Amino acid sequence: DVDARDHRVSGWLRGLLGHLAGQGRTVLVSSHQLNEVQEIADRVVILNRGRLVRSGSIDELTAGSDTVVVRTPNAAAMHQALTGQPVQVEQADGATLRIRGLSTDQIGHLAFVSGVELHELSTHRFDLEDLFFALTSDDQQFQGQQPGEHS
Repeated sequence: DVDARDHRVSGWLRGLLGHLAGQGRTVLVSSHQLNEVQEIADRVVILNRGRLVRSGSIDELTAGSDTVVVRTPNAAAMHQALTGQPVQVEQADGATLRIRGLSTDQIGHLAFVSGVELHELSTHRFDLEDLFFALTSDDQQFQGQQPGEHS
């Protein structure tokens, strides 16, 4: 079974890399398996077409980029409730907003005191794969911007 073998090899490799890093050794891994890299790496270097795009710890690279997803039958009222708040709001569709700058608790409270019915209130974590595609996309929207910034 290929999946079982891949899982065993992956576990063995994670153990080996952790052991070497625990000895104070530097281990350089090049991989397209970004979910695996996120689990084992202390620091990440992102290259695009041979050029350094960004480097740092996963926490440093993804800081401030989480999005709160709000689904409501009254998006206009939720927009109004957010007026004056230090947020970036993107309307994904007629009922879904993606909000950066406030926590789910803060947004939930604003919705409650404004009488806005919510059908979803969740946090989308910006992971290494999201970051990689945002930074290496040919889409000019992300060129030279920090994760979470929009033009």
